Amino acid sequence: MEITERFLKVVGTLNHIQITLLLEMARAMTVTIEEYTSETSDLVSTEFATHFANRLVMHHATHAEKFGKKAFEYAFVQALHAAGKQASIMCP
Repeated sequence: MEITERFLKVVGTLNHIQITLLLEMARAMTVTIEEYTSETSDLVSTEFATHFANRLVMHHATHAEKFGKKAFEYAFVQALHAAGKQASIMCP
């Protein structure tokens, strides 16, 4: 099953409020984001930058508070995973 089909199947199970929130996040992700990545970076690839930028956009679309340290760490690790890298948050 393609990702669009899987998405539509899940959306079909949501209630009106959940769909409204999802639409709010989807609209936020339609903004144009300028990304500059170094071709020589072994950390920040295009996949990483796109994933991280969209997590930041979704955060600001759904929160009034700043993008704090824990949110940053989680988004950073998830962006690394999206770029095919292994990463985890180490607890002190």
